[in-house]
Amino acid sequence: MVLTISILMLMAILTDYFLFHYVSDRIKELTRVNKELAELKEIEEDILCSTKS
Repeated sequence: MVLTISILMLMAILTDYFLFHYVSDRIKELTRVNKELAELKEIEEDILCSTKS
C-alpha cells in the first residue's frame, strides 16, 4: 500500500515537473512569436503609409 502511494506520488511529481517545463517553453515560444508578429505589423504599417504618400 505504501509502495503504491509512493509510486503514485513520484509519478505525479515527475508529470508536474515535465508539464511545467513544457508549458514554460511554449509560453516563451509564443511570446517570441507574438513579438515577431508585432514587428511585422509595424513594418507593414510603415510600408502602407509610405506608399500612400
